[in-house]
Amino acid sequence: MVLSVSPNWPSSIEQLAVNAIRQGVLNRRDYLKLTAAMLASSSLTLTERNSINQVFDFIRSGQVHLAD
Repeated sequence: MVLSVSPNWPSSIEQLAVNAIRQGVLNRRDYLKLTAAMLASSSLTLTERNSINQVFDFIRSGQVHLAD
């Protein structure tokens, strides 16, 4: 599976993180976007990396659930 990330993805990363934490739910597509962004881009800012890590921490702790 190839996942393409839109050119304005840094701003969408912040929005995805905020929405996931606020709602307590992250769908699989958005999870893949965050994962791909973390693994593929060395141009992420520290804030963006921290936001993604925070979402992953919330998933591990059960505060954010993955939805199909």
